[in-house]
Amino acid sequence: MQMQESCGRAMTVDQVSAKIASLRTYYGRELKKVDNSQKSGAASSDLYVSQWDFFQMLDPFLRSQVQKRPSVSNMIPAEKDLQESETESTPTLCTDADLPTKSFTEEIDNFTSPVPLAKKRKQGSEKEVDINTLMIKTLTQISERKKDNTDCDCDILFGKQVGLEIQKINSERKCQELKLKIQSLIFNYQFESEP
Repeated sequence: MQMQESCGRAMTVDQVSAKIASLRTYYGRELKKVDNSQKSGAASSDLYVSQWDFFQMLDPFLRSQVQKRPSVSNMIPAEKDLQESETESTPTLCTDADLPTKSFTEEIDNFTSPVPLAKKRKQGSEKEVDINTLMIKTLTQISERKKDNTDCDCDILFGKQVGLEIQKINSERKCQELKLKIQSLIFNYQFESEP
């Protein structure tokens, strides 16, 4: 009831949860800006002060709850060492005029971004490998048997071919007559006395 009065509208539990998550996310972004401005060695007049209305209200109890997640590098260790040694060994000073333009730095970033390493897959145990090879062997044997049965049985192939030819006949009556004649021929040859 208080929520409805303060917001001016009724909210479901899911909407409240989403709103809280949104506030927490935005607070985290603002806190990161504040922390980055303090770490950069900027003058006290250059420190970032959040203009967001809810930052001062959320800061006392959320600052202790927000923790930065550890990052995992996807760079090859040799490249990482090379980059660290380059940054340590080459102290330089430059003016704003010496800095490249934003579009130029974006193009460079596209070309110099490290290639992510492929994630290693877990190898199955020996038992799993044995089961997999056994399954593959069994399936190949079944497919070979099936292939042998269909390839060598010319009578079945001939029957299928006759069936396809019967389907091409337009008249239903003629189809039935032809089937009857074929069946009677087969019957005669099966039960004909051999000399």
